[in-house]
Amino acid sequence: MALRLGVPAPVRPDVDGWAPCAGARESSEPVACNLGRLAAGAEVRLDLSFRVGVGTTVGTGKADVDVRPMDSDFNFLPDVNDADNLVRMTYR
Repeated sequence: MALRLGVPAPVRPDVDGWAPCAGARESSEPVACNLGRLAAGAEVRLDLSFRVGVGTTVGTGKADVDVRPMDSDFNFLPDVNDADNLVRMTYR
């Protein structure tokens, strides 16, 4: 399962909430989180923190949060209800 967050490039993952995400710290825009294999009907709760570099200013904006099923080769799989895969969040 992959989670992608379309935040501005200066915004990066920070602290332990990202521990379940493979490679999140090394990724670029969008920030990506590979959650690995999840059982059917499983739920995952992530408390994610972000940081920006010293001297960098990021205003208020909107970011897309997109969750997609993936196979073991990280290819997206069809989803019978993909309408619930995308939400828009506000950051400030």
